[in-house]
Amino acid sequence: SNSIHEIKNTKLLTQKYSESLNAKYYYSNKGGPSPARNIGVKKSKYNHIIFIDDDTIVQKGFINNYEKTWLKSGNCKIIGGKVIPVSKLPIPSFVNKEFMWVFALNDLGNKCIELKYPQLLFTANISIYLTKLERNKKLFNEILGKRYLYNYVLFGEDVELCYRYQLENAKIKGMVDQK
Repeated sequence: SNSIHEIKNTKLLTQKYSESLNAKYYYSNKGGPSPARNIGVKKSKYNHIIFIDDDTIVQKGFINNYEKTWLKSGNCKIIGGKVIPVSKLPIPSFVNKEFMWVFALNDLGNKCIELKYPQLLFTANISIYLTKLERNKKLFNEILGKRYLYNYVLFGEDVELCYRYQLENAKIKGMVDQK
């Protein structure tokens, strides 16, 4: 789970913008993002929910871009935005585009494209359409995305979610640039 400092900053930022963004802050001490995201799913009141990581920096018009993309996307299940990590270390030049996911890099260009298995999105910047029935279920696998012994993190709750929906033939799209 996050440090006390990160938790306090996330809570303060959410409280600062909660009225203007119609956002709420819920905390889970279960560890890992999946239990917290499942609380958000359960407490959500609307069909569209947006997930971002606490270290995600969003661009101006972030929510409006999601809204516009949903209006144009028909029966889509998941829409994801760009995820471009801010790092002091460059990605090695020998790493080709198909392995950028290792660096949590998700930049599909400036077009909204439908993704096919095994393409995926990261929950650092994602919006999901949920039915009322789905809001009462645990959407994210809580075994994944959790810290275990010796701080070992088992990643993949976002990968599992995308693949599960793709195997059910749900439409998943990578979103236009968030500018």
